[in-house]
Formats: sequence, structure tokens, C-alpha cells
Amino acid sequence: MILRKGMAPEARERLGRVRAANPQLAEQAEAVCIQLIQQGRNVNEDALKKILTRLNPRMEFRIRRR
Repeated sequence: MILRKGMAPEARERLGRVRAANPQLAEQAEAVCIQLIQQGRNVNEDALKKILTRLNPRMEFRIRRR
């Protein structure tokens, strides 16, 4: 419920995709997002990318267009 209120739809979608690929990383990112939301900050997709990069520096973001 907290994530729904404080996260942008695109960020929630990305977190869902991360959860499918790496559940442990998604749990860690979720915990960080919840802390930020409780501090009164909103989490957009760019903020989530930064969080994921800090949690897993080897992660690389690629954009695929169809």
C-alpha cells in the first residue's frame, strides 16, 4: 500500500520486472523505497534506477525498443 502511494507507475512496473528476475534485489530496493516514501519523498523511475544501481553496481540498464 505504501509503495502504491509513493511510487510512480513506471517505477512500480520496473520493480515488478526486477522482482521476476531477481527477487532478493527487489526486496532490498523495496525496503529502500519504503524508507524514502516514509520520509515524504516520492520514488520515480529514475530514482529507482539509482537505488538499483547502488544495491547492485554490476547491473546495467539497457533500453530495448520494439
